Amino acid sequence: MPQRSFQTRHHGLFDLSRGALVRLSPTNVRALTRVGFHKGAWEELNWFVRLAKTDLDASQGDLLMLREDLAAMRKVHLGLANSDDKDNQPTDEEIGDFQREIKKHLEELANQGCTFLPKTEVQQRIEYPHVMEKLAMQEGWKPHPQPVSLPDCNSVFNLPKSVTGLIAVMGRLLEKVGTLIVRCPHCKNIFLQSRRNQEYCGRSCQSVAFVQRRRAEAKARASKKATAKKPGTKASARGESRHGTKKR
Repeated sequence: MPQRSFQTRHHGLFDLSRGALVRLSPTNVRALTRVGFHKGAWEELNWFVRLAKTDLDASQGDLLMLREDLAAMRKVHLGLANSDDKDNQPTDEEIGDFQREIKKHLEELANQGCTFLPKTEVQQRIEYPHVMEKLAMQEGWKPHPQPVSLPDCNSVFNLPKSVTGLIAVMGRLLEKVGTLIVRCPHCKNIFLQSRRNQEYCGRSCQSVAFVQRRRAEAKARASKKATAKKPGTKASARGESRHGTKKR
């Protein structure tokens, strides 16, 4: 009698980030809304860009929201589905180190077009669902009334649970929309373009740069006009002699 082939389900580092069943508190939901978690790679990567420019000493309220954002991101991306929100929040030191790390890589991308992300320790979890189910039933666990199709083996790759594990998440987002990271020619800050031909980070820098350019052009025209009016630089339209020459 032919035997059924051994079935293994492989889960990559990011396969379960959006599909896993995660218990989200109202605070998590608000944080993920700020991050733009459900709006696509651009919105989520832009959260990293904004974090790199955040003044961590500006407001305790902003720092509290940042802690909540990081806690929610760790929960959905790093397999901390059932962790307590308070225990999941990073310390001030961890936030500072994380900000400096992502700022470094974003600046390298904007300045030279490449960067090397730090090494990430990845852990592989091997589990046999049928064996786990059998052992659980021996302990008194009752199976679900409707049988669920399970693979023979689950192979799951997990990122580090610390906040630095999110750097690998940022790397995944950079693969998708990282070419839109540029430096504003006016304020020199790094930003994420909303369109390919966007030159400045916002309307403020664009308006100031436009006014400065118009003033420079006006100054150049005035200087050229003043030079043309100086004696001896150019003959007048009536044919007057140049300075220092005789009219024949």
